[in-house]
Amino acid sequence: MPQITNDYNRVELRKLTSESGGSGPFIVMQNGYDPADKTFKESVFLLRRDGKWVDFVALGASGKPELWDDCVFEKSADVVKLLNTHKLDADVFSLELNPEALASWLTRTSGLSAQQRIDNLISLHNDRLRDKKS
Repeated sequence: MPQITNDYNRVELRKLTSESGGSGPFIVMQNGYDPADKTFKESVFLLRRDGKWVDFVALGASGKPELWDDCVFEKSADVVKLLNTHKLDADVFSLELNPEALASWLTRTSGLSAQQRIDNLISLHNDRLRDKKS
C-alpha cells in the first residue's frame, strides 16, 4: 500500500447525496499510509478543505461531527484546484483522541467494513443537514 499523496489521480471522489448532476456535496478519499508513519499502517484518509488529510478512523472516533464538515466539498472543481495548489507530498491533520473513545468507536463498528463505516458517517452528516434545515 503506498503512502497518501496530493495526486488527484489517486483519490476517490464520493458524492454524499443520491441527487443526479455534477454538484456536491462530495468527500475525497484515499487509501494508504500517512507519510510520517514509519509503521506503514494502512488507513482511509479524507481530504479537508484546508488541504490536509485526516485519518477516517480518528475522525469517526472523535465524536465531533463538525470535524466531518471540514471534509465536505460542494464542487469537484474545488477539489482539483485544492490538490493542484499543494505540493505532491500530503500533510496529515492529527486529531487528539481519547483512547477510550477510540476503543468504543472501534467496538461499536467492529462488524462493519471501512466502506460501511464511511456510509454511516455520510448518513449521520446528511441527517445533521436535514436537522439544520428544519
